[in-house]
Amino acid sequence: MIRIALKNLWSQRKVYGWLALELIILSILAWVIVDPTVVRIYYANQPLGYDSNRLAEISIDSYPSTSSKYSAEAADSASVSDNFNRILNTISSFPGVESATVVSYEIEGHSSWNGGLYTDTDTVSVTGIMYLQGTPFFATYGIKPVDGHSLKELQELGYPSDGIIISESTAQWLGKKPKEILGMTVGENQTEKRIVGVTNDVRPKSVGPNNTCMFIPATKENLSIEYFTIVFRLKDGIDPAKFVDENRNALNEKLSIGNYHPVELRTYADKSAELQYTQGYTNANRIGIFMAVFYLINMALGVIGTVWLQTRRRAGEAGIMKAFGARPHHITVTLIWEGIILTSVTWILGSAIYLQYALRKGLATARYINHWYIPKTWVTDFWTHFGIVALIILALMLVAVVIGIWIPARRIARVDPAVTLKDE
Repeated sequence: MIRIALKNLWSQRKVYGWLALELIILSILAWVIVDPTVVRIYYANQPLGYDSNRLAEISIDSYPSTSSKYSAEAADSASVSDNFNRILNTISSFPGVESATVVSYEIEGHSSWNGGLYTDTDTVSVTGIMYLQGTPFFATYGIKPVDGHSLKELQELGYPSDGIIISESTAQWLGKKPKEILGMTVGENQTEKRIVGVTNDVRPKSVGPNNTCMFIPATKENLSIEYFTIVFRLKDGIDPAKFVDENRNALNEKLSIGNYHPVELRTYADKSAELQYTQGYTNANRIGIFMAVFYLINMALGVIGTVWLQTRRRAGEAGIMKAFGARPHHITVTLIWEGIILTSVTWILGSAIYLQYALRKGLATARYINHWYIPKTWVTDFWTHFGIVALIILALMLVAVVIGIWIPARRIARVDPAVTLKDE
């Protein structure tokens, strides 16, 4: 059948010329639309690396000395430290709360701290997340150790002045496995740091991919406690949105201590939605997916319509084939093979043309983050990326072409050959 299909295509090359040109153009346009959409969907569905389902946070600020609510008595260091502890203990023991931690440059925050870790042979940029030593930071977020430590051991790691905890992708960038890198000394900001733990990979922002991270256990002296954020995990079965709505007033009252006052209480789902909207991620996704769907529908309708008409015009040829003993199934499959071969050839040509552009400008990558921070995936490997997207485009084109051929081919393969020959 394939040999017959090839002969038919060659004998009707003038007829199929315009269809082939249309398919080449469509394959190039498919690259423009499908490539960024596939990358966007891939990164959007990557695991966060932590459990955000029952997370919420509350931001705490201090009244300035110019405020009428400012208390000079509550401004001395002892009072500030005591009030800080009272606020954290209030949240930790609040009904429905499972655990709580204090963070600086928190996950999913608008601002972030970026720095670099370096050795004699390599350098890696990292997103730094600072948390209060002695609080269940990793348990609250649901971040897991991958270096042989238990979660409890990771949580209880001391705070030597040079100790840091890194993510698994950071260790990979530095050329080590998680267990091998423990105790390794790296440079950071003109100082030396000792790696004491390794966690699973985390996406510090849901608008970007997994990022190389560094978690820094800190004391209150290292944190800015004039304003801070408490992230807390609710107990199983408690709806975060309902908890926030029902307890907002009570928490505002309980946490107004000294010069401290609550600023914002929200779930992590609301925080993520706000970040994605303000960073343009939400609109970009909607527009990108809409354009992709719109294009694919129009491509499918255009290809199906064109191929449909082209196939129906071959009713006389089908009648001749049937008159010489060809079965309807044989005729249908032959016509489908013609479409598959034509589509494959035009897909190769269209992809080869787009490849020239991609070699100069690159393929689609993650947005909102410098590529140097991204752990290696199929997206960052040019040829793997090109091959995967090319196969997706081929599959879409084949589906449209096969549908456009199969439906009319079944009809013309079953007509009476005498009728078709008489029409001819």
